Amino acid sequence: MDFVYLPTESELGRLLRPDNDGVRLVIGSVRSLSIPAELDANKLVSHHCAILAATGGGKSWLAGVIIEELVLRVEVPIIIIDPHGEYSAMQVPKSLSDDAKYVAGLVRVYVPGKVDTASLDDYFRARFGVERRYVRFGINPRSLSLRLMEGLLDHYYGLTDAQRRILEEAWQYIGIDNELTSIDEFLSDLEKSGSKVVRGYGNELALSTLLTKVKMLIENRPFFITRPGEFYGNEPIRLLDIKDLMEYGIHVLDLSGLDLIDQQAS
Repeated sequence: MDFVYLPTESELGRLLRPDNDGVRLVIGSVRSLSIPAELDANKLVSHHCAILAATGGGKSWLAGVIIEELVLRVEVPIIIIDPHGEYSAMQVPKSLSDDAKYVAGLVRVYVPGKVDTASLDDYFRARFGVERRYVRFGINPRSLSLRLMEGLLDHYYGLTDAQRRILEEAWQYIGIDNELTSIDEFLSDLEKSGSKVVRGYGNELALSTLLTKVKMLIENRPFFITRPGEFYGNEPIRLLDIKDLMEYGIHVLDLSGLDLIDQQAS
């Protein structure tokens, strides 16, 4: 018969400590002990990971702690896709420490240009006693790659083989352009480009239907912008620049105001 002994805190600390000298993220402490709970930053960001728990188990809170540790220890840009509007709370420091205030100042929240955020803004104000800070963003449809435009059209309206072929051919002439133009001008350019590959009545009908679907997509989806100086209420809509999201900081794309079908597309 062998005896089983409880490890000391120092022994348990050595056992649970990451086994290399890289950057360690401290996400709390081991329950009922003073041993820090640490993660290897390199393994975390270079592999897939999942945070699993029941509803209300603190998954979002833990993700927030990991994000804060990453920006403090590694100084990398973080992009958060936020379908429930949870991560705007990171704008409010969790404590009076300098680190907490610093991290809160790094948070930038972006909301789709044409969505109503009043209920979430009211909740935020009531809970934290401050106004939620965010930028309304819009995407220029001309800046989308062919595969993105094709995927969006197919997601919302479906594409026939003929429409897909015309779009693929026409997009070669349009190209990716960051210049904002009106919907009518964009559709005119697409029609001219599509006409170069259209032969026969069937294809003419396919082109006409394709143009209708593109028009519906741009007009009905709240994340597109087609002219400078667009507003939602009294709030300006800013053209989204991917380079902004690559800057050091915590960038929260708050999609909570979108319908589920729009969230899936985003």
